[in-house]
Amino acid sequence: FEPCENEKMHKGLLENEKLIKQVLNKYPELKSITIGVDDKKSSAYASSSGIYLDLNWFKEDDNVKQFILAHEAAHITCKHTGFSIIKTLVRLKNFVLTNLSYGAICLGVVGSAWSYRTAGLKVHKNWIIPISSLMFGIKGLSMVNKSLESHRQDERQADLMAVERLGTAEGGIKFFEKYDCMFIDLVLKIIGSTHPTPSERVAYLQAWQSQYKN
Repeated sequence: FEPCENEKMHKGLLENEKLIKQVLNKYPELKSITIGVDDKKSSAYASSSGIYLDLNWFKEDDNVKQFILAHEAAHITCKHTGFSIIKTLVRLKNFVLTNLSYGAICLGVVGSAWSYRTAGLKVHKNWIIPISSLMFGIKGLSMVNKSLESHRQDERQADLMAVERLGTAEGGIKFFEKYDCMFIDLVLKIIGSTHPTPSERVAYLQAWQSQYKN
């Protein structure tokens, strides 16, 4: 375990030591791995240096704890966490394109309001810039969302490896069901996300669990 300045968090790690070892023993590829706590994050994550748990992890039941830990271990096993120049450049491109797209949409919305006041709904040159800005913004966000598919595929791979190593998808299903709602799905699909929607994850984990039992 990585040393924790917070005594309460360190105690939490020690109390979960048996569970953590049980999960990590299912990943013999990981000869040694650091487990730490990052109280500044709202979810657990894996990095090239180890797995870092958030404070919410300690509040989950054992099945969910095991799934989250196994999922992060799967990321390291599948080498999703290593440094890649290509991935870094893609992230930079997405960052720039996302900001340009939102800026274009804002310009389009403001410009549309101005054009409506000056020209109404008639075909007029005042509409050229607002409509072009909106089209650029929507197309840009669509391109960003498409480029994030490789990240979503990494998450699916980590989910499925986790349940295969654990032999159950119960923890994953229970965890994602908490966030499974149409509004969250819609928002993630519109703005784009590095993770699949909760409803998608619940669906394929339930399908895996059903097939596993049979």
